[in-house]
Amino acid sequence: MSTIIDEITDEPAPGASAAVDGRPTERHGRVAFLEAALANSSDLLVVIDDAATLTYVSAASQRILGRDGAEWIGHSVFELLHPDDATAAAESLVTSVDSGTGVKDPIEVRVLHADGTWREVEIVANNLLHDPDVAGILINARDVAERHASQRRIRHANRRFEQAFTRSPIGMALTDLDGRFVRVNHALCELVGRNATELLTMDMTQVVHHADLDAVQSAAATVLAGEAPSASLEQRFRRADGRSVWTRSTITVLNGDDDRPAHVLTQIEDIEERRTLLQQLRRSALVDPLTSLANRAGFAEHVEQLAPSTPVGVIAIDLDRFKRINDQSGHGAGDAVLQEVARRIDAQTRRTDLAARMGGDEFVIVFTDPDPDQLLASANRIVERIAQPIDLADGPRYVGASAGVAIGPAADAADLLNRADDASYRSKRSGGSRVVLADGG
Repeated sequence: MSTIIDEITDEPAPGASAAVDGRPTERHGRVAFLEAALANSSDLLVVIDDAATLTYVSAASQRILGRDGAEWIGHSVFELLHPDDATAAAESLVTSVDSGTGVKDPIEVRVLHADGTWREVEIVANNLLHDPDVAGILINARDVAERHASQRRIRHANRRFEQAFTRSPIGMALTDLDGRFVRVNHALCELVGRNATELLTMDMTQVVHHADLDAVQSAAATVLAGEAPSASLEQRFRRADGRSVWTRSTITVLNGDDDRPAHVLTQIEDIEERRTLLQQLRRSALVDPLTSLANRAGFAEHVEQLAPSTPVGVIAIDLDRFKRINDQSGHGAGDAVLQEVARRIDAQTRRTDLAARMGGDEFVIVFTDPDPDQLLASANRIVERIAQPIDLADGPRYVGASAGVAIGPAADAADLLNRADDASYRSKRSGGSRVVLADGG
């Protein structure tokens, strides 16, 4: 190789000996350190003279270019460069010479590997022609293939994000940390009934339903504080036409180059249809399909939603002579009778009350905040209405109703139902078609 290392190995410095007890001198130790550092450097170091002839190539060339650098001493540096990059490299070297010492702006070129391929490197030149220890232009070459691969991966990831954002069938919004819209996709515009230009003048608070705003802001704060990687919640968005639509929103934070939160990404799925379907299924689970009154589960949910101290009146009704209709006219006639009885019961209840079919020919009515006298009067009217003839295809049918009444707090609804049932059984045993007040009120 060239004389850079050799110059260091010239005559010992004054006061230094060539060897002490067979051990290398301190100067030789420094040489070994320098050689090892250059050989293991991630960069390739070369020196060229003013004719672009290589005078030194570091040992890293074996690892970086797959060749012994000594082979290239005395050759032109341009023999290593891709022909298409030669002009740019020459201009850089001329600039380096003209501008004197100091590291110049880097450029990227392709250099020849021993396997015949071209490797991308970034070179930085420093004019040291007037430095007697170097007497050339010092060039540092750094392999940038991994950097380019990383940049390609980043560009690819950005393209995928761009495509996902733009083409996503669900709404997507990019907002700044104050909630102002920075980007929105077509699906979100469709969801809220506004165009992108309009949305980009607004912030989240202007499209989120006011009743859900606190929950949305709390979820965003949780993610921004780093307490969770993301947050999901069901919330409503307000459309431009005044309607609201239920969505499931997932909130995540996108960090900037400084690895600190820069934007909030919200993915917004329209769940209006699914929510409506779930509500319908839920209602179906709480409703008796034959009579459309509440079923036993509907009765339980109704009383659970009342404040425990709410006064309620429970009327339990057990039909009289119903089995006879089933036996004589069949179950179709029995179903028709149950449906008519349900209509008559429902007609005697208020909006705040609940009528339920508990199973078979048993019905229950729950009155909220009842006046005891009015409750008994209502029970008697219901018994009278049920006793009226029910017209069927083969003629009128008659059933009666044995009713029991109990009053107490909603917290005791199960006990009230049992007491009202017992009272209705006492009514039936005494001949039926009458109202009996449960023991204790």
